[in-house]
Amino acid sequence: MPQLYAFALAGSVVASLASWLFLEFPGLLLWAAFIGWASFSQAGGDSAALKKSVACTVFGALIA
Repeated sequence: MPQLYAFALAGSVVASLASWLFLEFPGLLLWAAFIGWASFSQAGGDSAALKKSVACTVFGALIA
């Protein structure tokens, strides 16, 4: 499978699951979770990326 198709498939699965999950818990911010996941994925998907992504997502949610 080409890498572009794999990323598109993974993105659609994660977005679908997140949307369904966040409908069950309406107090949570779907957009913040999706942006956090995308930033984690873009930053490399390792433990260093997790630290950066969590810090940036929490800061963004607080500012919003």
